[in-house]
Amino acid sequence: MPSTVSTQNYQIPSGIVYFREQGQSAWRDVGNVPKLTLKAVIETIEHKTSRSGNRSVDKIFEISKDIEVAFTAEEVTPENLAMFWLGELGTDSDSNDVVNMLQTSSLTGDLKFEGAADSTGPVYTYVITGLKLVPTDAQDLIADQATSLSFSGKASGGTITKTSGGA
Repeated sequence: MPSTVSTQNYQIPSGIVYFREQGQSAWRDVGNVPKLTLKAVIETIEHKTSRSGNRSVDKIFEISKDIEVAFTAEEVTPENLAMFWLGELGTDSDSNDVVNMLQTSSLTGDLKFEGAADSTGPVYTYVITGLKLVPTDAQDLIADQATSLSFSGKASGGTITKTSGGA
């Protein structure tokens, strides 16, 4: 279906971020995420001809394609701490939540962004699959402002579905 050129397609996005760990069926809301970015990364190797004095590029080989994901979660919950510290969530004998830190080297799963229906412009749902996620910043335990947990990772693919809005 052809796109319509219109100012109704301008977007100031907002929405909800969910994560589903590999092997799980349920999506988990990670809480307030003030920033989520996606970037296509294509790695190539250039081949240059040596048939003349001018070594011009005669072929470009594509060797990998990834989606880079980065986001910041503001809600410091036991589940988000387990994600951040690559740990496992359990409980102690008093039923307190306990995160056993550094149980793995990365967290694998899928990430979903559901655009908010009251966002400006068209609303989309993104599902990023095969995401390997790692923490990307320090966790502040003493700070002058609200703390957050930052993540980044690479994924192998995904889908984008327009759900409403726009022209």
